[in-house]
Amino acid sequence: MNAPDDGMDEQAVFYEAAQRSGEARERFLAEQCGDDIAKRQRLDQLLDAIDNATDFLEESPVARLDIAEILNTEEKAREMSAESPDQKADQKEFSFLTPSDQPGVLGLLERFEILSVVGQGGMGIVFKARDPELDRIVAIKVLHEENIAPSALAASRQRFIREARAMATFHSDYVIRIHEVHKNHEPPFFAMEYIHGKTLQQKIERDGPLDVEDLLRIAIEIASGLAAAHESPNKLIHRDIKPANILLENGVERVKIVDFGLAKESLETGEGLTVTTRGEILGTVPFMSPEQAQSRRIDTRTDLFSLGATLYYMAAGHPPFRGKDLTTLLQKVVYEDPVGLEHVRPQLPPEVCDIISRLMKKNASERIQSAQELLALLKKELTRIQEPHSFRDSSFEKTVITDHAEQESVGKQSRWYHVSGSYLKVAGLVLLAGLLTIGAVYYINTLPDADRIDPGEYYVK
Repeated sequence: MNAPDDGMDEQAVFYEAAQRSGEARERFLAEQCGDDIAKRQRLDQLLDAIDNATDFLEESPVARLDIAEILNTEEKAREMSAESPDQKADQKEFSFLTPSDQPGVLGLLERFEILSVVGQGGMGIVFKARDPELDRIVAIKVLHEENIAPSALAASRQRFIREARAMATFHSDYVIRIHEVHKNHEPPFFAMEYIHGKTLQQKIERDGPLDVEDLLRIAIEIASGLAAAHESPNKLIHRDIKPANILLENGVERVKIVDFGLAKESLETGEGLTVTTRGEILGTVPFMSPEQAQSRRIDTRTDLFSLGATLYYMAAGHPPFRGKDLTTLLQKVVYEDPVGLEHVRPQLPPEVCDIISRLMKKNASERIQSAQELLALLKKELTRIQEPHSFRDSSFEKTVITDHAEQESVGKQSRWYHVSGSYLKVAGLVLLAGLLTIGAVYYINTLPDADRIDPGEYYVK
């Protein structure tokens, strides 16, 4: 076998191989990798992910994928997926903005006064803006067309508008609200409520794992938002629940679920591995369900798995699946169970550990089956922790539905108790009569002879 060509680095080899197929790709990889089996395996896995991806793009997204970033460490991947709210908009010109002479305004987008950049990703840019007609601050999300290949632009627009429509089809206090959509603008954009806060990921990176009450409160609010989406007319599946997509409003830290860009109606064929931008690949995989990672059909239970992985992150301070590269991560998501939280954080209530473990079952049929069912469990555990004494005596606990075997057992115990009680009452009466008889005999036997009654004299005249 030929020695590998030192003239091309791994990134260049990937780009070149992605443009080839069949025997031509095989010959090229053999020439470039030589006897370097590890290098060949990495490239094969990444090329396979590209070849089998069923995302919104109509062609291979090689032009948008930075293989050097993918091959880096997990820490680098987390930095890639994190938002940068402190980024200054005046460091970059946006050609789609109309110039404005107003102080503090970067430019105009239709009637909206753009004030600053909130964050940027491979597909969109989010601005903080002012709506002069209603005199309110809003968030504007604009399709980042400069980062999208021309041949994929039409599909990207469809997906972008689908995100806005998905979020507008239902209402929840825990999901960002859409105000209006401008699909015919160049580039398209939509306006939504502006929330001043930080992501759940940023909070945990700064403060560490959450205490159990905060964990349960935030989990309840996320589950409420998912329940609204799952039960909406279109039965939406988010498909990208993770800490970076959970916004916490400053002060009250109320949850707002964001980024419905991957949302799908549950009746559609679910799509799996997302390779649309360099940030989405590694930012999503550690929280992705096994069925989504394998590009199998998904339903609402895929969001529940991702929520379980997010709760694990909240409790442990790190994702449930960790690895140095994409291949390792995918293998762990599909085939391995994470280390039990009872070992990672022993002080966590076992009931909470059990809920998270059930959410992360590899087989969807073994998970908690709906967001509403999850809500009931989470609320019960929060009540148990906050009001332990009253909870034990509450009617809620007394009316918990048990399975048939347990109900039958309780019924038998109850019947035994009532039967035993009747016998005890009879035995008590017999014992009392016996004691009275013994006492009477003893009293008579202790009387003087003159005072004793002669039975014969009493009965025979």
